[in-house]
Amino acid sequence: MKHSVWFVVLTYYPDKERIRSLVRNLVDHQVVVVDNTPDSPRKKYVSTDIVFTSENLGYTGGMNRGMEFCFRRGAEWVILVNDDLNLSSGSASQFVAKLKKIPHGVAGPFRGRLDPGRWTSVYPVNSGTFDYLSGSFMAIHKNVIKRVGYFWEPYFIYYEDVELCQRAKRAGFPLVYIPLKATHVDTTTIQRGSLAHEYYLARNHLLFVERNAPAMVKVHEFLRLLKTFYEHRDRGN
Repeated sequence: MKHSVWFVVLTYYPDKERIRSLVRNLVDHQVVVVDNTPDSPRKKYVSTDIVFTSENLGYTGGMNRGMEFCFRRGAEWVILVNDDLNLSSGSASQFVAKLKKIPHGVAGPFRGRLDPGRWTSVYPVNSGTFDYLSGSFMAIHKNVIKRVGYFWEPYFIYYEDVELCQRAKRAGFPLVYIPLKATHVDTTTIQRGSLAHEYYLARNHLLFVERNAPAMVKVHEFLRLLKTFYEHRDRGN
């Protein structure tokens, strides 16, 4: 039987028992695990497909490889899942059932918006309007990828989901909020507040503005670059 919806689980130096638990909760669905661990021994540790990248391609490269794998096998929707997300088989099935009833586009349960002045990401947004859906659990239809392309890999991590949503909106695809009962274990490899975390957020914000923002926002961010530098210096970066 051909599966129209595939789940892509991205991991890096995985907690294998947690991955097995997550895959078990997705037993009614087609799942591929993308392992970004450098020089992985390529030993199968779950019952589903594994794509070994053999290097850390970041969120962007790892998820892109997973999506390519799924679309080659006939997927119409892919659902990207962080490996630190806890969800039950029932909640995943409910999400998929709702997903199949919406127009082709991008969907997910975790919403964010853009600050109108600087185009920084504001996350999470629990109600009202939103500008993007978080890549921690994001469904993307194949027609979106065909039209606007995959994640821009130089981001590595952060802002790639924001940009993909903006590209999809500009191409006429809807962003659809679908609730999901899930919790985060919060075991990300880049810890919040770390130098790497601050670096990728600051760098990728500027890249995102350069690639996507209106001219006035670009001018504003260019003029405040020195202030941005001192703000990070004052935080110890």
